Amino acid sequence: MRILYGDVDSLRPDHLGCYGYERDTSPTVDRLADDGRVFTNYYAADVPCLPSRTGLFTSRFGIHTGIVNHGGLNADARPRGERRLFHSRDEFETWTMALSEAGYRTALVSPFPSRHAAWHVLDGFEEWRDTGENGGETTDVVARYAEQWLEEHATEDDWYLHVNFWDPHTVYRTPIEYGNPFAAAPTPGWLTETIISEQRERPGPFSARDLYFYGPKGDIPPKRTSGCPNRSRPGGILVSSLMGTTPASVTWTTTSIVCSPFSRRRAFVRRR
Repeated sequence: MRILYGDVDSLRPDHLGCYGYERDTSPTVDRLADDGRVFTNYYAADVPCLPSRTGLFTSRFGIHTGIVNHGGLNADARPRGERRLFHSRDEFETWTMALSEAGYRTALVSPFPSRHAAWHVLDGFEEWRDTGENGGETTDVVARYAEQWLEEHATEDDWYLHVNFWDPHTVYRTPIEYGNPFAAAPTPGWLTETIISEQRERPGPFSARDLYFYGPKGDIPPKRTSGCPNRSRPGGILVSSLMGTTPASVTWTTTSIVCSPFSRRRAFVRRR
């Protein structure tokens, strides 16, 4: 089986059409969901990113691994003492290690291990391509690495490619030329002046009081992800690469495409 896992940081499922959002913000993702299986009872056991991805790869709660924080105390795996084996195949074994031992070629395209010093996430990956911008990468940057890998291996059997996109997490900088297809759309009924006023007073990353998180405070073009062309979106660009680099003679009956938003995680799987 071939497995392509799209890991989209900070993507909210309630802003995807396949989960009922009224605006057409995710046509490529929605097409994948229409032809696959959508999970509606699937949640992140721990947040934010470091505990969440640790839980994802190890299938363990943070209270078991010891990782419940981004930094400082409780941001490293709990020492196992005399239970620690010579290798890492114990209670913290990752699913990628299980795949590797089953004969799969495993590869990760992500800056996450270096961004959070999360070296345990690499357990089981034969290849790691750090996209080099510490989580500030756009889809186009990440996709170049993934496309290269697919060009080399897409026609092979039994591989797992995990690709980490960051656009919803980054500063508001989508190019203006992408447009704004919802400029003339009516404001949703739930968005009242009271709610807007309350949101303006709430602190937090990328809130009205902290537009740039801990990034630069300079002039940054507005970010309008909903206006991006289909191919520039995480789902579209990789699906196009996967299908476009493959000879017509290859049968895709054993290929799965998985899309998982972080950190409020729900997911769908497309099986071909």
